[in-house]
Amino acid sequence: MRVAVAGRMSLKRACAGVAHVVDYVRAPSARKSALPPMAIERWGVMPPLALPDAELRAVATWLWEPHDPAFPHRGMGAGAGMRRGGPPPERGPAAP
Repeated sequence: MRVAVAGRMSLKRACAGVAHVVDYVRAPSARKSALPPMAIERWGVMPPLALPDAELRAVATWLWEPHDPAFPHRGMGAGAGMRRGGPPPERGPAAP
């Protein structure tokens, strides 16, 4: 979700954000990316995805909506996790 957060920070309006994601997924480029240059240097640009228009818009909208200030959520860190004084997570058996 860090990509969604980076996009949300650079594009303030939902319609512009959804349109940008649609454009980027169809034809990704470093110029269109919301990520810092070092991330593009390290991991490169994603390949284009051949999704039907309806699916592409649904994905772009889904990426945008959870970060919309009007979206009713409590945000991250609402629970009592490790950094809030809660117990550490249980660990399963070590991988072979």
